[in-house]
Amino acid sequence: MSTSTIAGTVDAPVWRLALASVLPTRLRPRADRWIQHFPLLLLVTVQGLLSLRLGNTAFQDEALYVLAGQEILAHWLTGAPVIDYGSFFSGVPVAYPVLAGLLQYVGGLPLVRAFSLGCVVVTMLCVRDTSKYLYGQAAGNLAGFTFAVTGPVVYTSALATFDALCLCLLSVGIWLGVTRSSRSSAALAGVAVAAAAIVKYTGAAFLPVVLAAVLFGDPQQKAANRLLRTVTTALVAAAVLAGLYALWGEEVREGILFTTTGREALSPAPLSQLLGYVAQDIGLSAALAVLGGLLVARSLRSSLFVLALFAGASGLLVGQLHLGEAVSFEKHMAYSALFLAPLAGRALAELARPSLRGILLAAIMWILLVSGLARSHTMHYEWPNVERVVSLMAEDSPPGRYLSTQSLPLSFYTRDEFPDIQWVEHYGLFDSGPGAIRNAVENRAFEMIVWRSGSTGNPTEDAQLAVLQEAVIGSPHYDLAAEPFPVRQWSEQDWYIFQLNR
Repeated sequence: MSTSTIAGTVDAPVWRLALASVLPTRLRPRADRWIQHFPLLLLVTVQGLLSLRLGNTAFQDEALYVLAGQEILAHWLTGAPVIDYGSFFSGVPVAYPVLAGLLQYVGGLPLVRAFSLGCVVVTMLCVRDTSKYLYGQAAGNLAGFTFAVTGPVVYTSALATFDALCLCLLSVGIWLGVTRSSRSSAALAGVAVAAAAIVKYTGAAFLPVVLAAVLFGDPQQKAANRLLRTVTTALVAAAVLAGLYALWGEEVREGILFTTTGREALSPAPLSQLLGYVAQDIGLSAALAVLGGLLVARSLRSSLFVLALFAGASGLLVGQLHLGEAVSFEKHMAYSALFLAPLAGRALAELARPSLRGILLAAIMWILLVSGLARSHTMHYEWPNVERVVSLMAEDSPPGRYLSTQSLPLSFYTRDEFPDIQWVEHYGLFDSGPGAIRNAVENRAFEMIVWRSGSTGNPTEDAQLAVLQEAVIGSPHYDLAAEPFPVRQWSEQDWYIFQLNR
């Protein structure tokens, strides 16, 4: 990129010269020390604005983690009973959920979501700095941009789940492994990747990728030092995970089997649909990463590093494509973005050279931004908004048991105002079969029954929901509490709220 001189003393890119030119001459050298950080400030600002513009009511997973964390905290403080969350959580229950519960007590759901945004900002900074260290300033800034505007990344930054923290810990591990050279930094990288696996069990799948980054990432280190640091990272990560598994193994073994190693598709989807998501969300980033990989793979070491990045980008997606699982598929592409961004940044930096047309770079960046805006909006508003349901409950909500296909978000918003209401998840009733569903309706087991029209994504669950709908609509014991209304703006699905008549 072309350079010029500010006040005759400081070599700087043209964009820095242009910004400094609006200042008095005597201030330009001093101001340039701040102006050079403008791209970083712009990246953080863009990341924040893209996330903060999203604002749906609590998602099922958000409500689950926060409520679980608060129940665990209450158990610790008062001995109150708590269910075995370890049997079905995809992360250690006393890790992220407890943190989320604490944040909820302090600042509510906005603070828990703000924590996710902070984690994703740190991730972007690690991506930027790692890419800068390997491929230069321009590549670092463009890698940070590519990561920051990716739709699943923006979506994750606005969601109070453990994925943002897991991403952050993985990126810190890679940053420590690639940009630092001491054995202590390698040990810290091991701690970071082990913590990522504790927060979310599938984080353990990225341990080989982090080890490969330590072993092959830094071209400035001698091979012997890279090997020693890799062994240090592996041993520390293994020691941390083994020690914690010795403490929690019995509690979390079922959760690991249920959510990770023995997982079955909860929301089956055709391969074409899942590949369509890949094309929309990270297709352009992946194409740029391929180009970047071709540019940097000039030796066996660098080629192996590139292969490790692509393995990290594709691992979770290949597993879900094999299962045909749509649940969390789009969210998991945020992990793909983490590993694709450095190589995509390197490719974009090549387009920034004076010999190439800058308009092509601007066009690609614009497409990345617009795509990220559209996709993150679609993902964040695809779940039902429960605000109107909660407001209707405030009018007439007698104590008792309430059934809903969105019981967790509804419990999240009503538990303080209506402590005598017990929201019941539909899964247990549905698993009991059609007969149990009809008997529950006939025996007036619930004060209120709430569902949304349309498919849940699971054919078995859809069939059971149809039984419930038929039983309730045909029952003399339940009446519509309100005319059906859309589950969110411009949605074709409606809320149905039936209340027990007296």
